Amino acid sequence: MSSGVRRFGGLATAAAVAGCFSLDGVGVPGDTTSSVPLFADTTRIGELVFFRTFADGGGDPDRGTRIFLRVGDRPLEQLALTLQAVPQGAGAECATPGRVVADTVLTDLPAGAERTVLPGVFGTNVAVFVGGARRGGLDLVSSFAGRWEGSVTEFRAGVGTTRPVRGTSRSDGGLVLGGTAANDPAVVIGDVGTRQRLLGHDGVQCGRNWAVDSSATFTRRADSLIVRGRVGSPTGAELTVDSIRLALRRR
Repeated sequence: MSSGVRRFGGLATAAAVAGCFSLDGVGVPGDTTSSVPLFADTTRIGELVFFRTFADGGGDPDRGTRIFLRVGDRPLEQLALTLQAVPQGAGAECATPGRVVADTVLTDLPAGAERTVLPGVFGTNVAVFVGGARRGGLDLVSSFAGRWEGSVTEFRAGVGTTRPVRGTSRSDGGLVLGGTAANDPAVVIGDVGTRQRLLGHDGVQCGRNWAVDSSATFTRRADSLIVRGRVGSPTGAELTVDSIRLALRRR
């Protein structure tokens, strides 16, 4: 199982994102409070609790809605947690994944501690990325997990356009990156583990989305990740981007 939230009863659902990219998702609970177990790779480290307060008379949840972490029966020295809104009900190649809505590093967490991860209203589905977790001086996540920043360059007829990105990967290789500028709607998702896939969502027109060619190279070192390769259109559109270069360093 991945370092995302595991499926739990009828609450958690599998969020199919970008075709072959399957991320563990957490559906919004119908009750006032619901929780799902949280794992760092294969180690259970606690649970995510979804708390909703409703307006008088029921209906839509009020602004008191929040997601918080409840640490398990063993303390954690450090936990890096990212939540991403995930759309449902649209074609995988055209549905634009939401930007990261929470990206936090928590430290010195005693057993049973509770920490707010996301205050305010959350979406109908959430993908979870544990980018780092330490207990007793040991990493609980695999080498595929990490917190990243860097750039994505899209080449058109040999001319490159670069934008800064920041994101997180987890133990199963699942990756999410978003532009650091508030007005940049683009999102890159994929797998930087064994499957080595990337899909770039334009955020405006799905005809401009791209997917890396199978010949793309993934170069991973302890503190960096570089992906180079040709791209094609996952929607069959006439794509103007020829190739991409993703250059990331750990943050």
